[in-house]
Amino acid sequence: MIAGTGIEAPELEPTRVDISCTLCGAAVEVQYERGQVYVSCTECEGLWNGDGDDDHSGHLAKFSLDPAGLEGRSPEEIYAAAWVNTFQTIFSMIEGVCPTCTGQVERELAVCRDHDADGRCEECGHRSRGVARFRCTVCKRTTRATLGVLAKYHPRVVALCYDHGLALQYEFNELSHIKARFDRTNTDVEFRSVDPPRARLTTTIDGDEAWVELDETLSVVAVSD
Repeated sequence: MIAGTGIEAPELEPTRVDISCTLCGAAVEVQYERGQVYVSCTECEGLWNGDGDDDHSGHLAKFSLDPAGLEGRSPEEIYAAAWVNTFQTIFSMIEGVCPTCTGQVERELAVCRDHDADGRCEECGHRSRGVARFRCTVCKRTTRATLGVLAKYHPRVVALCYDHGLALQYEFNELSHIKARFDRTNTDVEFRSVDPPRARLTTTIDGDEAWVELDETLSVVAVSD
């Protein structure tokens, strides 16, 4: 049963929210249709290509959100709710449990072998060379995330940010906290190996840094002191 299915086909037309594109600094719009919250830049080509019939330009993110998630919420609150929902989804996928059916999850550090670093690559459709991919072996649900997002789930990075007054896993159901994540932190990705894939993700906040290394299954194989 889908939460909110009794609500009459809710939609949200493209609406600007008080947040800037992390790629070019332009204004960002959110839109809701068919159970998805789309986050798009109003100026640049975005971070990802669309999936299937997804033709949204400037694609930065797509979050799953049941219709009930729109009830009584402003566009900014809808965006924040979708962020929280996706946080839980990715956390479950990282732990190998599908959030939909509890089936086992396959995890992959997908690397573009012929990546064009000038903007969004025509080969893989992504701006980043490496992407975290998850796929349930039972219901076939798939999820993807940037490696920068993935780094912020590890306790070493969580602790670093907390020491600098930024809680990554609590009290982020509001736009100001999400903006702080974007504005105060940065994650650089260094590929230590391409075959097999291995990446070092270094997160920086206020001049201090912590890093984790992931193998081809997204397992953590090394952590900074």
